[in-house]
Amino acid sequence: MAFLKAVYLSVVGLASGHVIRSDVAGRAAPASHRDWCGTGHAPKGLRRESGRGGHFPGNTNQSSLVVDTYTHVVASGTTVADGYLRDETISQQFAALGATYAPTGISFNLAGVDHIINPLWATSVDPADHLVMKKALRKGSYKTLNLYYRLVVGVSATGDDLLGRCPFPEDAVTPGSDEFYDDGCMILSSTVPGGTMEDANLGKTTTHEVGHRFGLFHTFHGGCLAGDEVSDTPAEDEPSFACAARDTCPDQPGLDPINNNMDYSPDSCVSQFTPGQRVRIFEVWQLTRN
Repeated sequence: MAFLKAVYLSVVGLASGHVIRSDVAGRAAPASHRDWCGTGHAPKGLRRESGRGGHFPGNTNQSSLVVDTYTHVVASGTTVADGYLRDETISQQFAALGATYAPTGISFNLAGVDHIINPLWATSVDPADHLVMKKALRKGSYKTLNLYYRLVVGVSATGDDLLGRCPFPEDAVTPGSDEFYDDGCMILSSTVPGGTMEDANLGKTTTHEVGHRFGLFHTFHGGCLAGDEVSDTPAEDEPSFACAARDTCPDQPGLDPINNNMDYSPDSCVSQFTPGQRVRIFEVWQLTRN
């Protein structure tokens, strides 16, 4: 069964071509009234709850994983305002990615970096243009992570701009197919460490999007009843946009996981994966990428 689903992390507000997440226009509106994510229904093939007897087949005792990674900077010009990232910034982003996944036993090998000046690829919101770009730039096997840093990532169904987009993994993907090339994460260039994205400039957007590529849902994915298919992630009814403790599911154990990398909290307060999320990552990897 194939279960490709694109995951969108969206943001609100426009400023000089960039979009600002967090304390900006529209922040006071209830989160349920905003289209922050275009995930839609969860892929059926990923609906097996880790830690409650519903494990995926595979080696759940795997203790480490090294992921070859290619970084593609796709900019409209050679300035920061054009989305161009210098090697020092890429190194900082890659270090931030490695640091957040280190407790899970996952590390990343930077296999290559390229810089592409192409205004269409840097700004288009057309999925057809995205696929053309990926077919031209993607490197490696289906195990290989490809990161595309772009000036604009896309627009949600309600018109909000997006911080990132990364498809869930599929099983039995044929090399050279559209599904093969679409694999990989598009990320807004202003979310890297030192970027201009308010509350999202410590590099955690990359962590979040790569989490989707590993098969993780948002912590608020199923609300108070269904959850995110991981047993040790406390239930959460809606995304968090602040660092304040809260409990949106008072009838369920635990406070909201506002510090989890798969929530929408500001970069300054997200830093965690649960043991159950780690198990799920390795199970999904075994199922889809081995």
